Amino acid sequence: MSKARNSVLSTTLATIMALTAATPAAAQSCRTIEERFGEIMGYRQTKDVMILGHRGYWSGYNPRDRLIPENSTGAIEAANNACIDGVELDIKMSADGVPYIMHDFNVGRTTNFPHLQQRRLYNPYADGTNADYNPRVASLSAGTIDRLRLLRPNRVDVSPYTVPRLSGVLQTHMANRWTIPLIFDVKTSDAVRATNSLVRALVPGGRYKMAMKVNATLYQTPGAFEKDAPDMWAIPVFTTNMLGIIHVDNAFNAWFTANAIEVNVKQPWGLMYTLKDRVVDAGKKAAVFHALADENKGNGNFFRNTGECCYKLSDIYYNWKPGFKDTDDRRGNLDFLNGERYGLVTTDDPNGTAKFYRGKGKRANHPGQF
Repeated sequence: MSKARNSVLSTTLATIMALTAATPAAAQSCRTIEERFGEIMGYRQTKDVMILGHRGYWSGYNPRDRLIPENSTGAIEAANNACIDGVELDIKMSADGVPYIMHDFNVGRTTNFPHLQQRRLYNPYADGTNADYNPRVASLSAGTIDRLRLLRPNRVDVSPYTVPRLSGVLQTHMANRWTIPLIFDVKTSDAVRATNSLVRALVPGGRYKMAMKVNATLYQTPGAFEKDAPDMWAIPVFTTNMLGIIHVDNAFNAWFTANAIEVNVKQPWGLMYTLKDRVVDAGKKAAVFHALADENKGNGNFFRNTGECCYKLSDIYYNWKPGFKDTDDRRGNLDFLNGERYGLVTTDDPNGTAKFYRGKGKRANHPGQF
């Protein structure tokens, strides 16, 4: 990972028109993809906090178009046009081995799958009673998934967007000369291998433009990751529940060669805060997930990774051993994240997050709204 410090590709500054009638009529210049990627990955060091748009720039978090579905090509294009630092996109595999951009392991919450059988949409609040409306992505063929349409954020209206194939996103990225880095959140080794193969085939210089987030439980060492993805770099992810699954200190020490490491500390002096401090004190990019509730009824609910409703952050406090447990989760509070000195924040609200950090003097080197 560290060999990248002296390997940033040079490029000319790309200029795009990123403002609409909702913003001043002026051109906005994005930093190059290599510059932003270097800052995200921590080998191009600046004092600014970098921001990844979780699932793109979508829904009510995008004041320019509140109807864009999550993880759609429209959400990625909107992030590119707004000069967001980067986007984090989730990869899931079809039954026949085709990688798609999809957050959930199941298709019901975000697509019109039941419409293929002329049935009503999946109801996330039905306590599993309509589970046949919500099959796993991995149980469906690519031919079936390609027929699906993404739902609008209100989950009533069907959008014109299909579920994006990763190959299609990469081809569009190249054809349209997008300047936004793509960070893929990949949960399985087959998806890691497939993502690496497509980036290698479709994106020249892809290792300086795109990377993967991978859980330390999936790959406990960089060497294990590099066997499956020799053409890309990783941001290893450490969460508190891993303390009961792997030897976290050993995995962390192995991954300390990385310049960007995600350590999701939930509260002051919380579990694994010493690991996060080691990242910061070494001048590396400490990354974190900004935990904003999914469900929009104001009760702090998050959809499960199956698409079912719901859980609260307090439901997943991790009890490692006596005296060492989660008792709070403040990752939804930007003041807390700022105090913990995080340098890379993945958030559903890149607009509000950029505004916050600009007010703290930590977006000085980034143009325009972002």
